[in-house]
Amino acid sequence: MTVDRNCLDAETVAAWLDGGLDTAAAAAAEAHASNCDRCQALLATVARTLPVGTGHEAPGTARLWQWWLAPLAAS
Repeated sequence: MTVDRNCLDAETVAAWLDGGLDTAAAAAAEAHASNCDRCQALLATVARTLPVGTGHEAPGTARLWQWWLAPLAAS
C-alpha cells in the first residue's frame, strides 16, 4: 500500500481530537481525509473507540466527530 505523504499520523489525529491543530492544519487534515480511503479508515477506527457522553471530550471535538465521522463508523 502506498501512503501519501499527507496522510494523517497518530500525532496529527490526537492533536485534531484535542483541538491542538491550528485552523490551517485542521482544514488541511480534513481536506486530505475527505479524499483518502486510508485516512478515512483510520479516523473511523478512532471514532469507534472514543467514549461518547462521558464528559471527557475535548471542547468542540464531540461535535466534529459526530457529524463528520459518524457515517464512516457506520460503514
